[in-house]
This record gives sequence, structure tokens and C-alpha cells, in this order.
Amino acid sequence: MSDLSNELNTRGAVFSPKSINEKSRTVDVVFSTGAKVLRTSWSGAASWEVLSMDPAHVRMGRLNNGAPFLADHRGALDSVMGVVESARLENGTGIATVRFAAEGVSDSADKLFKLVRDGIVQNISVGYRTYKSEQVEGGDETIPTFRATDWEPYEISMVAMGADDSAGFRSQPTNQPGAAPMHDVKAERERVSGILHAIRSANLDQSIAEKMISDNTSLADARAAALDALAKRNETMPTETNRSPGVGHGALDDRIRTMAEAMAARHGGPAPSEQAKQYMRMTPVDMARNLLEARGVSTRMMSPSQVIATAMNQRGYGSTSDFPALVQELGNRVLRDTYKEFAGGIKEICRPSTARDFRAKNFLQLSEAGLLPTVLQNAELKNFPLTEAKQSYSIETIGGVFSLSRQAIVNDDLGAFADMSRRLARACAQTAASKLAALLTSNPTMPDGFACFSTEHGNYTSTGTAISVASLGVGLKMMRLQKDINNETPVDVKPKYLVVPAAQETLALQYTRTINANQASSVNPWAAALTVVVDPRLDGASTTAWYLAGDPNAVDTIEFSYLDGFEGPQLEMQDGFRVLGTEFRVTMDFGCGVLDHRGLYKNNGA
Repeated sequence: MSDLSNELNTRGAVFSPKSINEKSRTVDVVFSTGAKVLRTSWSGAASWEVLSMDPAHVRMGRLNNGAPFLADHRGALDSVMGVVESARLENGTGIATVRFAAEGVSDSADKLFKLVRDGIVQNISVGYRTYKSEQVEGGDETIPTFRATDWEPYEISMVAMGADDSAGFRSQPTNQPGAAPMHDVKAERERVSGILHAIRSANLDQSIAEKMISDNTSLADARAAALDALAKRNETMPTETNRSPGVGHGALDDRIRTMAEAMAARHGGPAPSEQAKQYMRMTPVDMARNLLEARGVSTRMMSPSQVIATAMNQRGYGSTSDFPALVQELGNRVLRDTYKEFAGGIKEICRPSTARDFRAKNFLQLSEAGLLPTVLQNAELKNFPLTEAKQSYSIETIGGVFSLSRQAIVNDDLGAFADMSRRLARACAQTAASKLAALLTSNPTMPDGFACFSTEHGNYTSTGTAISVASLGVGLKMMRLQKDINNETPVDVKPKYLVVPAAQETLALQYTRTINANQASSVNPWAAALTVVVDPRLDGASTTAWYLAGDPNAVDTIEFSYLDGFEGPQLEMQDGFRVLGTEFRVTMDFGCGVLDHRGLYKNNGA
């Protein structure tokens, strides 16, 4: 391993001036191609350093979590010119989108933005830390070569190359004297900048430029390849490459949401709003054309498949492509609507909550204060003798993956996509309901060492009696007489729900409905007093057992949680690797637990 591990280093990079967007004040940066650089350690030993661009070897967390975009590597607040909005690795090249501070916020940022826009400042340096490097066999006989196989970019800075012309792609770190420059820096900078300009001028995908840069393609060959690709495309698709002014980013976000609303309505979702009705008759290809034209991309003479292919790759403001965002919004709408409709079972008797992370969620239960004593004149107030108990549970992730082919989108077959989203939403709801039912029937052990339903807790009729006015009264009495954890103060729980398996539904409804009685003894005291909750998942454990539960907002019973910020199922997407299309992942982070036995009662039934 090299002795340079874990030192803060810097490495030169370049702007992509043609990628600048004056409205959003963003510009793309090629921050690394992993090129070979000569480095000198503190001891004076020289070695070649190569940065591995394998995604498994690069820690991208800092760059994708709002890393600073600086005027230099000092890191002072006055050197902050903006923020790194996103970063990614593509074909062996590190690409980042940086955003300058809003106009008028910083005079320095405004000045540098204009210099970048005019192509005067084109030099970037990335600050990074190397955690692990391995010696490369067969390298220079006199100077060893090390490949960094675990490194982390920290920040991206603009550098004044005019003051250090020999440094080129590599700036001299203030805390590491002796770093040596890479040879032929000017030529490499001109090659990278020229390739990016040639590919963008031909309106070709940026991945082509990135591959050429990674493959060390000469500028002359890159320009020739760009012209050849442009000529071939024009022969088969005479599309205008000029861009017309597009609409604002916020307006496009609104349009995407409205289009998704219309698509969801077409495939069985809620009725569309007035704004969404205008898109009801549009096919996916029509919507893709609309979004491309809004970005200023002409689609005249494009075939449907070419429209979809272009829309799936078109990016704006350094963000996710508009059309994939539309499909994802459709999927999430269908997921949310279906999940809400299918949220049945005993979920109704539980308290919803969220968990901050996947660690055990601890629930601290305090006893009631009891009866307040009389305070005599000039007497001291006494502390309440509170008792506490702890209970906990954790959330876990459930989910699955499915694919949508490009042919399905072209053929307007998003109905299959919506149907799969519904199936996965129902699967998520079924899984959550099954976990809750299993929790109830498993009779979990509570912190005091006794089962939730037990004679020790006084909330269990083990002999079992069928649902009747009398047996419901027994359950009511047991719940009313429950004591707080200090075993002194009555909790006085009133049941709100009668929970039964499907086999007991008719009987449960019979004893919770109003009847016209001719005498007092025939009056049903449970009429409209209990809400019947039927869960067929309970039948697998017992077709006779029934339960009473208090209001979860008034008394602790059962709680379920989603991961904070991700309530319900979530849909994510990426370009398909195994299929020619798009892959979708549906996940849900869910967990549940019994908080306290006092708001629950079980009868084994008969």
C-alpha cells in the first residue's frame, strides 16, 4: 500500500463550458478520469498514482450530499461559490453538476460565473482523500505505480491556472509540498474540452464524449466521429438540431405531475382535475414529444421509437430525465392510491407512526400520577412516584423489482405498468396486514415476562365463549378493571373495536346492530358501541377466537411504523441493464409491535 493513504490530495479537472445553463446557473464538470499522476510523499519518495473509477472504489456520498463548490481549496466561507448538485461515474469518468450561488447573493460568485460562461475560466481541481491503494504490477521500473481502490472526493474548486501554469490538472496542495505536475496538461485539457464541444455541437449523447475521453481518443478522431455520426443520423432522421427556448424547470415539474394524474385516471385512477383533462387523450409518445419540445428539442420527423429513446436520455438542469420522471410519478400515484384503498385488516385498530432508522424503536411507558394528595398550608409538594416500562420493535424492508420495455411505452401499453404497480401495492398492503395479524395471534411476550394475553394480565378468557351480550360484557369488565403499571390506578379502558376472523363476522354483526326491542331485557347494549373489524388472516390461527381493542389514540395497543419520510410503498427506477427498457423497484420499510396489553382483550371463542 502506498504511504499516501488518507492524505488530503487535489487533482485537476475541467469545466464543460457548453453545458452551462444560465437560468439554473449550473455547469457540468469532468472532475476525474483516473489519469496517471506523479506524486511525491512527505518523505520525498515519488510514485505514480492512478485513481480507480470503478464505482465500488469511489465514495460518492459527500459529492451527492451537497459538497461545496469553492473558489479555491481554502475551505473558508468566503470561498464558497456554490454547491455540487449531483455527481456520477459514467464509463470511467467522474461527472459532476455544480450550481453557482443565485445572482446577487455573492459578487465573487457572479464574477466567476461570467468568466466560466465566457470560457475564460475552464480549470477545476477536485479535493479528495485516499483510504486504500494497491501497487500495480509491471509499472515503471524506477518509480512504482499505485492504484487508489478506495478514495473519496470531498469538494470541487476553481483554480487560477495562470498563476501555476505547470501544474495543469494537478494543483499544489498547501499542506503537501512537493506534489509533481502531470506532463502535457495543456494538451489534455484542450483534448477533453474539444471532445465535449464536438459531441454537444453535434447534439449527440454526452456518454459518447465521456467514453472518448476515457479511451484517450484524439481530438481529431473525436471530431471526425462526431461528423460521421451526425451525417448518418441526418440520412435516416432529418431532425433539426437547433434548440428553441424552453419552459422553466418549475413549470415542467407541474406539467409532469399533471400528465401523471391524467395517465393514472386513464388506467383506473381517480377522476382527473381540470388541468389534467387536457392530457387525457395523449399517448405516452405524445407526452414524450411534449416534454422534449418544452426543453427546446425539436422532434419533427422523429419516429415514435426515436421519440421514446430520446426522451429516456434527455436531461435538463442536471436532473433526472423528464419522461422517466413522468413514468415514475405515474407509478407512485398508482401505488399510493391502491395502497390506501387496500389498507384493510386489523390496521384500523393500530396507531400509525414513523421510525427514524432501522434500529430498535424503544417505547417508554410511564404510569399515571395516581390520586393527587391534599397540600396543607405551608406544606411541601411531593414527587409523583412514577413507574416506567419499556417495549421495542424494529422496521424492515420489503419489496420487489419489475421491468418495463421500450416497446411497451411505444405501443401505449402503460396499462400493464399501472397494473403491475397495483399488484405490488396490494402485495405491500397484504404483507403489512399479515405482519399485524401474525403479531396479534402470536401472543408476544411483554417486558414483564408474561404473554400479552394471559391470566396474569387479566385480559384473557382461555375457556372460550361465543360472542354474545354476556361474553362481550365479560371482556368490557376486564378492560375497565385494568390497572396502570404501578398496579394502583385504574386505566378504565373502553373497547372500541370487536376484531374477529371471517368465520365470526355474521355473529359479530348480529350483536353490534340495533334492534327494535319490546322490553328492556331485549335491548342490545352493544348496538353502535363497537366497530366490527374482520381480518381473514386470523382464521389461519383460529376460526373462533375474537378480540376487543381500545381506541389507539386514547390507549396504547399496537403500533406500526414506516421509515420517516418514506410512508407507504416507494417506487424507484433506473435504466435496465438486463432488459432493453427500464427497471422499477418497489420497496416499503415497515415494522410493528404491541406497546401495552391493557388496551387489548382476547377470548378463545367457541
